[in-house]
This record gives sequence, structure tokens and C-alpha cells, in this order.
Amino acid sequence: MVQHYSFSGLAATIAIGAIASFIVWRKLTGPGGISGSAQSPLPRGPRGIPLIGNALDMVTRTPWLKFTEWAALYGCDVVYFSALGKNMILLNTYKAATDLLDVQGTIYSERPKFALAADYGGWGWLLPTLPYSGSRHFQTQRRFLNQHLNATAVNTYHELILRNVKILASNLLRHPDGFQKYNRMYAGANILDITYGHKVTAPDDPWIKQADDAFRTLEAFGLPGTHPIDIFPWLGKLPFWVWGRSFSKTMATMREAASVISQGPYESVKKQYIVGEAPRSMCASLIEANIDEDGRVNQEPDIISATAIVYIGGADTTVAVLDIFFLAMLLNPEVQKMAQQSLDAVLKGSRLPTFDDRNSLPYITAITKETLRWYPIFPAGVPHFSLQEGEYAGARIPASSMMIVNVWNITRSCDHPEEFLPDRFLENSEAKSVDNIVNPEDYIFGFGRRLCPGRNLALTSLWISMATVLALFDISPIEDADGHPTTPQVEFSNGVISCPKPFKCKFTPRSLQHEMLLRD
Repeated sequence: MVQHYSFSGLAATIAIGAIASFIVWRKLTGPGGISGSAQSPLPRGPRGIPLIGNALDMVTRTPWLKFTEWAALYGCDVVYFSALGKNMILLNTYKAATDLLDVQGTIYSERPKFALAADYGGWGWLLPTLPYSGSRHFQTQRRFLNQHLNATAVNTYHELILRNVKILASNLLRHPDGFQKYNRMYAGANILDITYGHKVTAPDDPWIKQADDAFRTLEAFGLPGTHPIDIFPWLGKLPFWVWGRSFSKTMATMREAASVISQGPYESVKKQYIVGEAPRSMCASLIEANIDEDGRVNQEPDIISATAIVYIGGADTTVAVLDIFFLAMLLNPEVQKMAQQSLDAVLKGSRLPTFDDRNSLPYITAITKETLRWYPIFPAGVPHFSLQEGEYAGARIPASSMMIVNVWNITRSCDHPEEFLPDRFLENSEAKSVDNIVNPEDYIFGFGRRLCPGRNLALTSLWISMATVLALFDISPIEDADGHPTTPQVEFSNGVISCPKPFKCKFTPRSLQHEMLLRD
């Protein structure tokens, strides 16, 4: 069992950070140091406590709420703060994020060093942790992923996804109480078939479990970058017992999970390929394109890593968004009704939706976008890192700054942000003209050279699953012992991915005719 690092452990980080910050401060302000008098001013931001800066503000499971508070307080696109001697740049608007991370991507495409997972936990091969500058592996893996997950490639997976979404709907009909595990089965079935040619037939498929276990190990120490070793990598050289009795065991579990998730599926496909039995898949195609006559596979580490990131990263994010969608439909029956009316106008209740219906169903597309906006699964984004000093709106961006996109604030920059209103994204609607809102598809998947390569697959599988479920079912609250509907409490977990805590709802076929569509 994976032991979780408590945020109270940051107290040790703060103490160590105070000492380290003092040393840095002495170097900068002592003889030969920098006074800063000739430099451009830093962006506005909160004053910190001497030596530790704003570290105490970070001892929370919801730092994005504090970030959004600062965005309102200082009223500027970019906010500066520090934590334990580290420079932090908060990008509060879509414009600031694109101006820096997209337009000036050569400076801001690096990642902070997640030393705990990368150097000590066995996850150094994972694409999000790889350095951008001077990294052949980063460029190679991105190329592999773009080849197999671009919009044209994803179109070739439509038949596979349609088959799996019908299985999802059939499972919701038979086992409505287990919708969360069937969401996971649906997401895993798509990804494992596309990536490795592996057919998922049950929610307890061992490959799905491996991916789930691996992801849980990445969450074992809280949000990335919060463990003392992430903040001060040299602390990793200390004996592991310094961090508690369970730390060494948890790290061993993390390393084992990293090995299983990366090596196991790849070796299975490679063996199938050698004997001519590998089904069509991304992994098999990459092996075929890179194998020598003697059986040696060129760029093998990059093939292993590129396929594994699809495997581990795609399923959990899709599941989280689907869970948010079900919660939103449960709480907003009027949106369900509008969606079903639009679906009935196109499908006439005589068939299931297909991808050819996409242009005819703008309200379903609007629901997909509003689901991404209403509660983003990465409310503080995934941080970038500045390679060199830069400038924005007359303010200085120091070198070696952590660049945090305040995704939560971007999603709240509209009227009535807590309400679920798909009309925001309908062309020519009053809500859209009032809001002038940014399409969440343009920022939920990251920025610049770090843009998620799986975004086309994610949006495709989300759209068809939402359309299919709404076409077939009414999603409604469960009833208490007296027959009264119960409203679930809206609570979200705050790990690597923020998703709804378990809740219950009913999936009722809209009619016998709709139910028969699943039995055909």
C-alpha cells in the first residue's frame, strides 16, 4: 500500500528552506552581490516573510484559490511571489500565458526539476519530466506521439472508440452504481487498444490496474514540487529514513510501478511483433519503423516512454473529466433536457450518435467545453521554468523562475463562473457575446512546446461518450429511504489531478426504444 506524504511535512521544508534562503540572500547582497537597483522591477505580488517568502501560503491542498485571491488583489496579469528562495511567476490570464509560454517558448518551455519522482522514484523517463533544451529524447518522443495522435490519426480510431462507448453505455444500463469504474474501463480500453493493441474486456483488466497503481504512486507525496526533495534536490542524498519509516518502502513501490508500466506492455507487444502476431497499434508501428534485421529496435527507450505516457496519462485525465460531466448533469437537469432535445432532432431516437453528427450537435460540443471550464482537472496547470531572464509588460521575469498558469482564475474570468452554462460556447448566443470567453480547449491541455500531444484523442473520446450517454439516459439523483431525491455534496480531491470525490446517481433509459438501441 502506498503511503501518502502529508502537507504537514512541509514544515521541515520551510525550516530547511529558511537556512538555504539565508545563504542565497547573503551571496546576493554581500560584497560582489546584486543590489537590483539597475534592474527592471519585479511584477507586483504579496510581501513574504523574510527568508521563507510566501511558503506558508503554499501549505494548502488548494493553492489555486490563494493564487486567484492574489490575482484579484493585485489586478494584474502577472504576479510575483517567492517561496523558500525560489522565484514564482503566476500567470493569471490566458493572454499572459500565451504571450510568454507560446510566443516566447524558447525561454519558457523547461520544467522545474521534479527530483523526487524523476531521480529517486524511477520516473525520469516520463515525458512531462524531461528537459526541453538540448534533449533529443524530448523531441523524439514528441514526434512519435504527434505521428500517432494528431487529428488525422485520431480519425482512424473512430470505429474502435464507437465500439467502446457502446460497451460503456451497456455497462451503465446494467450496473449504474459502478459508473466510475466503467468510465475507467472505457478510457483504458481506448488507450490500451490504440497504444498496444490490447483488448480490455472487464473493469478489473490487469493492465488498467497497473496504470491505476502507477498513477497512485505519483500522487503518494502530494502535489508535484511540494516535497522537500523537489524544492532542494540535494536533500535526496540524505538517508531515506530521515523522511520517516514508510518513505523507503513507498519509494521502492514507486520505482517498481515505473518499471512495470513502462517495460511490461512494450515487451509484450515486441514479442508479438517478432512472431508476427502483433495487432495494429502505435507501439507495433513504432517497432516496425525502427527494427533492424538483427531484431534490434533503434530508439527503443523513446518508444517505451512515448507509449507509456499515453497509457498512464490519458486514462486518468479522461476518467476525471467524465466524472465531472456526470456530476454536472446530475446537478443541472435543464442542461440535460436541452442536450436531449438537440440529440433527438438529429437522431430521431432511432440510432446512436456518430462522429459524423458532430457539426450538427453544437450544444454537445458546448457541454464538452463547459465541463472542461466548470471544474478544471489541473486548476494550477503544470508549471514551466524560465531558462533565462525575460520581461513582460515592463516587469522583470527572473531566470530560474517557476512559471505557474493560474488555470482556475482563467476559468473564472466570466459571468457566473460557478454555474454550468454551455450557452457560453454557442456561436451567436447572448451568453457568449457577454462573456467573450476563451475556449478551454486552448488552455486546459497546456501551452507552447509542452502542449499535451493527446488532446485530439481526449476531446474525441469525451465528445462521443457525452453525446451517447445523454442520448440514451436520464441522469438523476438517487433517492433516500423515504423516496426523496438526494443531492450529492460537491467535493473534489486535490492530488495530481483534481476530480470529484465518489458520488452516486441513477442512469435510467429514456425509453424502451432507446434501451433497444443498446441491445441491437
